[in-house]
Amino acid sequence: MRQRFVRILMPAVLVFGRSIVAGAFLLGCLIILNGCRSIDSQPFQQFAQAVEQSSQSVDHVLHFNQQLAQQDFIKNFPRQAGARLSALKLNDTSPGSLNIELKPPPLFIAIAQSRKTMQRLNSAFERYVQLLAALSEPALIKSGDFRQLSSAINHLGTDVVKATDSRLPSAGIKLLSQSAVRAMMLYLRHRRRTDLQHAITANQDNISKYAAAALTILRLTDDQLKVYYSKQAGELVRQWRAANYRTRVKLVRDMLKLNMSYARVREIMTALQQFYRTMPQANAALADSITRPASDLEALAKLNRQADTLKRLNKTLSRRLLPLPR
Repeated sequence: MRQRFVRILMPAVLVFGRSIVAGAFLLGCLIILNGCRSIDSQPFQQFAQAVEQSSQSVDHVLHFNQQLAQQDFIKNFPRQAGARLSALKLNDTSPGSLNIELKPPPLFIAIAQSRKTMQRLNSAFERYVQLLAALSEPALIKSGDFRQLSSAINHLGTDVVKATDSRLPSAGIKLLSQSAVRAMMLYLRHRRRTDLQHAITANQDNISKYAAAALTILRLTDDQLKVYYSKQAGELVRQWRAANYRTRVKLVRDMLKLNMSYARVREIMTALQQFYRTMPQANAALADSITRPASDLEALAKLNRQADTLKRLNKTLSRRLLPLPR
């Protein structure tokens, strides 16, 4: 396109001769063309789709683990010495709270809190990548809409409270730095590709913090899942000792089903952790995609492959996979 533009301008240069004015005119037009050339929105759309798929996978697997832990609690709590139904009453009536009087809180409540925190984190990040995708399109969003979106993104990130682990920042996570917002505003005003590229790179540290927070939650949930498996497998082994042949056949089936289900869930958890480790690299690659062909951006391609893997693995997950020993 730039070469064709030069050919169109060449007659003007011939008319004006070798004057400084003609040379400056041609150079200025080339600079404008290079700075304002439209952005390939495909990498941005792919990035947004990959993030959406990971959010669905995280919520799916955390909900699955929450249901397992809750079923286990319902089955075993009545057997505990001194168990009281009144201990399950809410001691916090604020909206959305699951805090009950029983201490320490059951595992399913800890997982539910992790899930809520992850939902808020991912909701903020999904809006961030959707905003980038919108900025990459030829029809730009209005300045007023941009201000509203950027404010909502940071509000969601800041609203993430320390609900699961002391390593998560209590003040929340701002996904849009002031420098990034300023660069985006400049891009809306002048349509210079370098401004959008700077906006993404200026936000790199925030994206790394987001990915680290997500990984913290996933590691905690993974540890909780290991505890659950150990408890369930131990219960099956305990029942084996006094069981007759028919019961032992059933216990063998239950143990094999438990193993298969546990392996599937761990596979998803591992894939999710790999996805979030790739996230900062993909964000940096997205900035590079503004000036480089998308085919050269391995981190973005890797993120898309990981998203496809998560989509496939999610289909294998079912609430009926893991048995509860009777």
